[in-house]
Amino acid sequence: GAILVDSGTATTVNLLTPSGLFAGGAILPGLALGGLALNHYTAMLPHVPASELVEGEVEPVGKNTWDAIRSGVLYGQVGAIRELTSRFTDQIPESSMPPLCLITGGAGALLARYLGPPFRFERHLPLYGLAATVWNTPPG
Repeated sequence: GAILVDSGTATTVNLLTPSGLFAGGAILPGLALGGLALNHYTAMLPHVPASELVEGEVEPVGKNTWDAIRSGVLYGQVGAIRELTSRFTDQIPESSMPPLCLITGGAGALLARYLGPPFRFERHLPLYGLAATVWNTPPG
């Protein structure tokens, strides 16, 4: 089996069966939407753009509002992906090997840095999937 994470505007976490079939998944707001939502739907919180998460380490315990938002948005996403990965892995038959965990998308490299193993960042994963589909489809 495999768990595929694509993190852009939204983050999708999808499960593939050991035979390669889509088994289902989850959709949650991406990093940028998290920061925007806190700004737009609260009275006083500033907009912390996702670009603020890329430079340096994000400390888990924010010492001010800005850093607390950075922490919540990033580690909330990391935690959600870890939780979904754990629950999705429980859906794979025990006789199977642990799932291959791949992450892609605009925020994929950042999230892979915080997720660590077993996740592997694959920048061109959607193109690999398209190529595999074309190559495995008989003409006609």
